[in-house]
Amino acid sequence: MTGNNVRWEVEWSELTTKAKKQRKENPHHDHDPDRDEVTMALVFATEAAAKKHARKVVDSGVTTYGYATVVKQELQQIPGTIYMDWEDVGEVEHID
Repeated sequence: MTGNNVRWEVEWSELTTKAKKQRKENPHHDHDPDRDEVTMALVFATEAAAKKHARKVVDSGVTTYGYATVVKQELQQIPGTIYMDWEDVGEVEHID
């Protein structure tokens, strides 16, 4: 698949504003991943652009765990329907 049927997704986790404030006030604050994190994701037309953005995010220090992931996605038909959805293909790459 080529063209508009392929994209690369960058995903990372950030602390919520409230959790960032709590951590600033107490560096030993143990956050709750279910309550204090938000998953961020952006998509790009090329792998190079996705990796460049992932590096920028990691280097900025905003990620909760110090990494971002990049994965290739293809638009695929959902079996038994007329609908399409983005599916991960290949290996997820960690940028840290």
